[in-house]
Amino acid sequence: MDDILLVFFQECEEQLQELERGLSALSDGESGKETINAIFRAVHSVKGGAASFGLENLVRFAHVFESSLDGLRSGRVAPTPEIVKTFLKAMDVLSDLVAEAQGGATVDTGRIEESRAELQAIIGEGSGGAQPQQDDAVPADFTPVPADFEPVMADFDFGDFGFDEEEAPAEASIVVTFSPHTAMYDRG
Repeated sequence: MDDILLVFFQECEEQLQELERGLSALSDGESGKETINAIFRAVHSVKGGAASFGLENLVRFAHVFESSLDGLRSGRVAPTPEIVKTFLKAMDVLSDLVAEAQGGATVDTGRIEESRAELQAIIGEGSGGAQPQQDDAVPADFTPVPADFEPVMADFDFGDFGFDEEEAPAEASIVVTFSPHTAMYDRG
């Protein structure tokens, strides 16, 4: 497990570098979709990995950071110099939380909360924050509700795969490839 955790922290370093490059480009006026998506993916990857290891402090902060970046991705939030400054500050906090998770110095909770509040204000969750510009936007507090689902049993007859059962190898492998449409990435 220590080896896997080490790989996670190495990936965090790569994601933090990608985040810094993207925010630097955003600061220089490059607000293209590719740049914004790269920034979002970097924070999303850190959050996902941290959740796998139960690093709750890191996960909670990365979740708020990711939500504010989603506002940027969806166009509800404009990348103004002040917003970019808030993202840069949040990047520093995120980096320090990664270091803390590695056994480094504890990050001041006041600093975490201050940055979290600034991020929440960007997406209108905090007091005085910007409100979403689109009426059809998914609310930040949206919780999916499971729909009634009736599983359908499938019978995988070897005839369906182009060969007879007598000809079928003792162990058959099937490769399934999933290629999502680009629009699926727009919603994370």
